[in-house]
Amino acid sequence: MSRKKPSSEFVSPSLSYFPIARAKEPSPEALQTEVGTRGQINAIENTYLWGRGDNLPLLILDAIAESPTTTSCLGTVEMFIRGGGFTDDGIGKMVVDKDGTTLDEFHAQLCANLTNLRGFAVNFQFDGASKITNSYAVGTEGIRLVAPPEGGKSVNTLKHNPYWGMAETYKPEYTFAYPVWNKATIKEDVKKYGTKFMGQMYLYGKPRAPYKHYPVPKFWSGKKWIYSDAKIATYVDELLGNGFFQSVLMQVIGDPNLMSKNPRLQKKVLQSDGVTYKMEPTHTVGEEFNMQMSANFSGVQKAGTAFVKWVTNKEQAVDLQEFPTNADFAFVEGVILNTMRSITVATQVPAVLANLPNSVSSLAGQDAIKNAIEFMQSATESDRITLENFYNTVLIPNLQTTTSARVKIKNYIPISTQVTVQKEIWEWMNDAEKADFVTTNVPSVKVIRTIAPLAPVAPTLPVDPNNPTPAPTEAPAINENLKNLKISDINRVMSIVGKYDKGQITIEQATQLLTGYGFSAEQITAWLTPTNGVLV
Repeated sequence: MSRKKPSSEFVSPSLSYFPIARAKEPSPEALQTEVGTRGQINAIENTYLWGRGDNLPLLILDAIAESPTTTSCLGTVEMFIRGGGFTDDGIGKMVVDKDGTTLDEFHAQLCANLTNLRGFAVNFQFDGASKITNSYAVGTEGIRLVAPPEGGKSVNTLKHNPYWGMAETYKPEYTFAYPVWNKATIKEDVKKYGTKFMGQMYLYGKPRAPYKHYPVPKFWSGKKWIYSDAKIATYVDELLGNGFFQSVLMQVIGDPNLMSKNPRLQKKVLQSDGVTYKMEPTHTVGEEFNMQMSANFSGVQKAGTAFVKWVTNKEQAVDLQEFPTNADFAFVEGVILNTMRSITVATQVPAVLANLPNSVSSLAGQDAIKNAIEFMQSATESDRITLENFYNTVLIPNLQTTTSARVKIKNYIPISTQVTVQKEIWEWMNDAEKADFVTTNVPSVKVIRTIAPLAPVAPTLPVDPNNPTPAPTEAPAINENLKNLKISDINRVMSIVGKYDKGQITIEQATQLLTGYGFSAEQITAWLTPTNGVLV
């Protein structure tokens, strides 16, 4: 029994690992990869192939562009990797190249590359003191590893060509070589390359077995679903464009290969005498029929039109029969939903965050969005740490313009996740508790309802005849049940109050429900007495 041939991606394995520069070793001598074979090398450029046709990254990027669902899901991933900005707003405005690109803009470019191909590349250029003057984000798909000597694992040179894998446009003269990032060899590289020295190239890739030399995203395991997403759109477009929502089998008597006698489909042909002309047909009967059907029944605006032909006897009648068709829109809808769901699984993105239909999401309930956000923040944390390490150990310490600032990327939190908190509870928190609450839950806290201040009940105290001024009374203790309410409990309390305000429940029912949260009678009265809302 013969073994099944492996796919092209496994025959030509595509990065095992590119270690991020560590604080103690900011200048690795070389990138480390797996030993390659002759079949994995581009003989013209002496670079490792990225896929059999050296075009795997282009296939991935094209598939993303053609799939609306994948584009939406990866857009969500990119937002969470990018985060909510830097904790130090000033560092984001720092310029990283001569074109005025800020670190914020540079960060966005790296996040896009890291999202789509699980890697990023940066071209560093230097001054005479080996300090970085320019940092350019380079498309990962344009980078290739120069194969080391046979049996070697250390890659010292990278090549860039924007047309790898494009047979029509690829030319070797578009290829430029760069030594890998190593600040200890900058001056040596300047001497080696001379006027052709265009700086060093830093490359980072996310490791994933079984690929050996280049990063391949995990979501590519769902490539068939990604391709299907684009094909579904093409299928529906064809149905609409054809106009025949119910396919039919039409039996017509005649030979479609005969030449048409329609005068409109004839042309003048000069005879051999050079004087007279003869009308000759230009289309067959079958071609004429197709032209008529297309003109009268194809196209979205012609859908639903009817075909009628009058004949004098039964033998001349056109026989129409229902033809089996797959134009079952209930079936198509199911396929679309299954495709969307499979792509969200492959990209590990909750559908609720990718603006996809609720029926696609496996998350449900009141906390669905909050749980989805926490999941995405956790899933993308390692990527944010990778970028922080790159900025803090490679880029910033070696810039021509020095700074002691360090990058810390804030979590991305959609505005729609703001929660509400009752004002009195907010005021009971100390500054540390408020800061922790805001950091953990939302970017801002909105108080949509305040309660009337509770009137303290002063105890009856004996009056000293020698001192008519009564002794000061202590402030009433805060109800511990109220103080320890969780945010979820607060939201439920607000729901009860809202239903009472709308007349959906009686005051007795509201009182009974609020009593279950340990509220006193005075506190319940305060909750059920509406006042104007304020912002904290």
